[in-house]
Amino acid sequence: MSKFVLIGGVPRSGTTLALRIIGSHSKIAIPVGEFQFFHGYAKGQSVREILTTNRWVQRWWNVDFSDLYSREHRDVFITSLVRYTESVGKEIPGEKSPLNEFYYDIIQEWLKDFELKFIHLVRNPFDVMASYKHATLGGKRSIRPATPEGCRNWYRSVAMGLARARFNPEGYYLLKYEDLATDPISKTREVCAFLGVDFEKERMLSTSDFREHRDNTSFQQATGKRHNEYSVIRLAESRKHQLTDSEIHVVSSICGELAWALGYDDEDCRPSLPERPSKSLGSNVKRKLGRVVRKYRPSRLTLQRDNSPQRSPT
Repeated sequence: MSKFVLIGGVPRSGTTLALRIIGSHSKIAIPVGEFQFFHGYAKGQSVREILTTNRWVQRWWNVDFSDLYSREHRDVFITSLVRYTESVGKEIPGEKSPLNEFYYDIIQEWLKDFELKFIHLVRNPFDVMASYKHATLGGKRSIRPATPEGCRNWYRSVAMGLARARFNPEGYYLLKYEDLATDPISKTREVCAFLGVDFEKERMLSTSDFREHRDNTSFQQATGKRHNEYSVIRLAESRKHQLTDSEIHVVSSICGELAWALGYDDEDCRPSLPERPSKSLGSNVKRKLGRVVRKYRPSRLTLQRDNSPQRSPT
């Protein structure tokens, strides 16, 4: 197995939809759920902790990893995914976890002996925050306000993705959720070309390997329109109205201009003029420089003494 496929993106950006489409390919094995291996590694968790506390691994993988507990993290990450791939009779290991892009340097180092294909999902920040706000996490549904931290993570994630896709187009693919949901056939064909595999229309777009898993929407009562041909794929629908005015302001102030640059045409995303140094700041700088100059400038008396003619001793 010489190739690995990893999927990342901020939570609620369409990573699960990408998992189900790509993981339904006859050659690519992506376990359901979230492995979150790099998150556990960054937190200092042991291999045993990562593997035994992940409910997806315990419930759905059906693979024995008990002999891996004493090995190094890198070896375990690779071996566990290879074993899962072999257990389902496929050829290319894969993995999906939100925020994988924040651990990309580690991923590159660990998979340097393989051909790494990274797919990064991006979604309108208003919809991301609204979906996360209403999501059922840990089995409970609660309302979480859109926070500056979440908005900054979206901004950082997208900025890193744009740079990597620009400078490493053979190994890094930026995929907009709206494009995938609106035109799944052409976008999935593009993804397959990037991955170097054949486009398997019926298997992939019916998400054949994940039919037993329920939907992952945050809005059970209003799922939105379905694609005419493939009902498991919903057409993009704005959830911005689920945010309060103050939350919209937070998202707009942090994410707006980058979202506009990505093509999200929204009145709250329009770019503004560049910031300029204020006059008060300039005056403060001048005053500080003046104090420094006066502090180290020799006094007039000292200059006169130093420049006065020296008398010769009598």
